[in-house]
Amino acid sequence: MMKFHIWICAFVILAGVLNAPAEANIASSKHNLSTGGAAPGQTIKAQTETELCIFCHIPHNANPTVPLWNHQITTAAYQMYASDYLTRAGYATPGDVGPRSRLCLSCHDGTVAVGSIYSVRGVAQATPIGMSGVDATGKILATAAGSLGTDLRNDHPVSIKYDAATAPVFTFGVGARTMELNGTAPPINPKPYVGVKLYGAVAGNIKGYVECTSCHDPHNDANPAFLVVSNINGALCTTCHSKTNWSLNIHQTSIRAINNPAGETQPIPGATVAQASCMGCHKSHSGQGVPYIQRKIEENTCYNGTSTSCHGASGAKNINTVFTRARIHPVATQNIHKNLDILDPTGALVGAGNRHSECSDCHNPHQNSNVPQRVAAASWYPSVVDATSNQVAKSGPLAGVTGVTPTTVPATPWVARTTFNTLNAATYEYQICYKCHSYFAILNAVTPIATWAGLSSAYSTDQAWEFSPGNRSAHPVEVGLNSQSGSTTPKPLAAATLSAPWNVNVGTQTMYCSDCHGADNENTTDPRGPHGANATFMLKGPNKTWPGAFTLANATTGQGTAAGLFCLNCHPAPGSSNSIHSRSEHRVACVRCHIEVPHGSKLSRLMAYSTPAPPWGAPYGTQSWLRAFKKPTTTGGYSESNCQTITTATGCSTHTSRIVTGAE
Repeated sequence: MMKFHIWICAFVILAGVLNAPAEANIASSKHNLSTGGAAPGQTIKAQTETELCIFCHIPHNANPTVPLWNHQITTAAYQMYASDYLTRAGYATPGDVGPRSRLCLSCHDGTVAVGSIYSVRGVAQATPIGMSGVDATGKILATAAGSLGTDLRNDHPVSIKYDAATAPVFTFGVGARTMELNGTAPPINPKPYVGVKLYGAVAGNIKGYVECTSCHDPHNDANPAFLVVSNINGALCTTCHSKTNWSLNIHQTSIRAINNPAGETQPIPGATVAQASCMGCHKSHSGQGVPYIQRKIEENTCYNGTSTSCHGASGAKNINTVFTRARIHPVATQNIHKNLDILDPTGALVGAGNRHSECSDCHNPHQNSNVPQRVAAASWYPSVVDATSNQVAKSGPLAGVTGVTPTTVPATPWVARTTFNTLNAATYEYQICYKCHSYFAILNAVTPIATWAGLSSAYSTDQAWEFSPGNRSAHPVEVGLNSQSGSTTPKPLAAATLSAPWNVNVGTQTMYCSDCHGADNENTTDPRGPHGANATFMLKGPNKTWPGAFTLANATTGQGTAAGLFCLNCHPAPGSSNSIHSRSEHRVACVRCHIEVPHGSKLSRLMAYSTPAPPWGAPYGTQSWLRAFKKPTTTGGYSESNCQTITTATGCSTHTSRIVTGAE
């Protein structure tokens, strides 16, 4: 019997040698736990046992009989992988590890000694055989690369059903998500065994389940970590996962070098971002980011101030630097984020202590790309603006991001919009911003102001309310000015009141929120977008100072610098294009007539009345001197008859008695 056993082992080893490269057979791998184990970096091996196969297999009296098992099986209870995404999708997650994967975990979960085998050459073993490189009880060291523990929430799910047909069940919204699994699943128990395979749950059950050996071949280490398929360029992951537009994604195409963090137990494969592919961000075992098995916790996967993060201090598009500035999106808030927060607009996720945003709220890491580039290098704004300039399709980094859109355009100006549809993929940039900067998160239908203060004690405003096409005036974020239904004729500004590139397609052109808000130096070194800035409200452009600090008399002071009047980025200097601004009695603060938060207004031309006062309050509200205003019927045709001011308005005494017929 002993000779037969030895002969079988020898045959298995020889077969491996004859049918695989020399480095690919089990004898030269870390699974050779005999005294002859000599794989690079190997520390665990027997002290005296010279046979190879008996650490897992035995030809007789096996338990279980398939696959002729000889190692004591773990009975541990596990914490299983789960995510809000799977829950929302109605996708069944396993309550426990199945028997096939328990065979592997018998060594890798650290609950059973590596040398705990049933029999050696027909002799039952009462105690584990002696091993080196293990802890005092003979178990795998908790610090070992192959140690998974019993908490599997940070590991790729095992014993989970592969079901590409399962559809998500969302309670409301537009554009259902799919599970993004390949419709053609890997074969179930293929013969001969090739690549990824699934397993039936029980005999006769044809449903396919993912087990440890779906991805790992314990007898063949031709690929690192005994993978059944090389994972360079995501070849293994994409066997099962079919991410929308992945082939165009920058994380699948970039040839930039990628680094492995020091001491990484599961190294990033390949030398470039494209070669690393999925594994540049994810770690199939023991990822720090739970759920979604990210390499690091939430945003630290993207940037972390180190040279090993893709967007860290020495990486591409250094996000880390801008997130150290005075005004930032609060991405550093951890452990309250859910992948589908968009489906929970109850206030629970945006109330006191819960305000947060994450990189994935504004970027879809599986779809973003560098094509097209909306703004050219060394520029602040697009070279051409038109009716489509507010579309996500203009900016590859925003592709495939969830959004919300108001369901109504109020017929009456300045009315809150309180109902929304959720979007699987936003069509317009503002739909991404409205997830936080609207009633959808603010939940205040009384004034367009959040009840909670943000960074720098500033309050967020309800921009779906402010930019509503039903208002008398608004910047063209949602629609071009010709389509501003609440506006009166003439709707657009004169081209002369706008600077390039905004002085073309006037009336039909649209814009991004991030045409006004962004990083301090987007035209040079900073990555584009409102990640973080030192300027108040993350204002961007050559001039970055809010209009409350200026009068028309000193409006051009510091022009072209951070101390310059922000409005001058898009509008020529006051007086050069609008005669009303050139009058000496009008050389006063802009906010004496115009609203201080110039998103939109219930009055034409972003005007503000003294009563009721601007609704925002400190730090935004400045008392307007206007009691009534009427837009002239021709562009630029202003006269004293268009305004009435309060009696205390310095220099405007001639307007105090005006009766403005049809005041807006």
